[in-house]
Amino acid sequence: MNRVSKASRSKRAAIVGAVVVSTLLGSGMAVADSVQNDAASSISAVGVDPATKRLSPTDTKVESIGESSATLTWQAPRDVSTIVGYRVKLDGKPVLEVPKGKADQTGRVTAVVPFLKPGEKYDFQVFSYTEYSNEFDDEKVSATARAVTGSTHLKAEAGISSVELHWDSGDVMAATGWRIYQYDRGSGEFKKVKEMPVLPGGKEVSTVIDGLESLRDYKFQVAAFSEHSESTRREVSVKTRVIKAPTEFTGVATTTKQVLLHWKLAEDPSGVTKYCVFKDDGTVAELDAPFGGKEMFYYVDNLDPDTTYRFRVEAAAYVSNQVQTPTIEVKTPRI
Repeated sequence: MNRVSKASRSKRAAIVGAVVVSTLLGSGMAVADSVQNDAASSISAVGVDPATKRLSPTDTKVESIGESSATLTWQAPRDVSTIVGYRVKLDGKPVLEVPKGKADQTGRVTAVVPFLKPGEKYDFQVFSYTEYSNEFDDEKVSATARAVTGSTHLKAEAGISSVELHWDSGDVMAATGWRIYQYDRGSGEFKKVKEMPVLPGGKEVSTVIDGLESLRDYKFQVAAFSEHSESTRREVSVKTRVIKAPTEFTGVATTTKQVLLHWKLAEDPSGVTKYCVFKDDGTVAELDAPFGGKEMFYYVDNLDPDTTYRFRVEAAAYVSNQVQTPTIEVKTPRI
């Protein structure tokens, strides 16, 4: 009978133990690898899950966008039985929910997204969602909210007591009107002095600002506006012209009680509203400035014979702008 020493038995046990441990470790690694591979397979399967595609909206489009809202459309998913509706997100934040039954006959869903700001760019994304709030998204689409564009080529033509402003309308599809501002010297700010509607079909726009002083510097701004915004203002500076006095002022006595006065109209008569006739130190007549023509006549009646009178004529415009002729003397004859 063979006898194995205690040392030999210990050595053999160590060898067997090593083999067992090695086998177990190998099996454990194989199990771990198997679990990892199964997980990867499961993740891969989720990424291409046909159900996910079946429940997602597709073909999101920005059909139109204004200053404060945008109209979106998208194609409803093939399977709408599982979903409750759609969420529209604006820059990642939910702003709108649409019931699933809103699709038309072609399967397109339409929604209006509010709360936009003119001129800002937005990312829109549509999600379908289930009763458990699981979301299935379509790709993002981007668009910029429309902004009112203002006038171009603003220019000013100066009169004596008025300024005529001209500008090109530019793109005013979003605008409803024009605002005109005038610089106020007292406050140091521009103040609105006029509003006017946008007229269809007109490319050049003009307006007259009157009631100004002659020979003064003025600044004006023009902007298009809508319900939600105002365009960048365009600015122009202008200096009003000075009133010029009537010329060649003469007078002649036609009878013992009457004098005929004659003068040529003020040079550059635009802005002149009336001519005032003075006898000695009092006004005897206020005559409306004529439309057209180059000269005026006026008969002064009820005078005394053999008397010397002093006459002058004053051209007047808005805001107390006046300029007068030199004073002349006319003597009526004796009876």
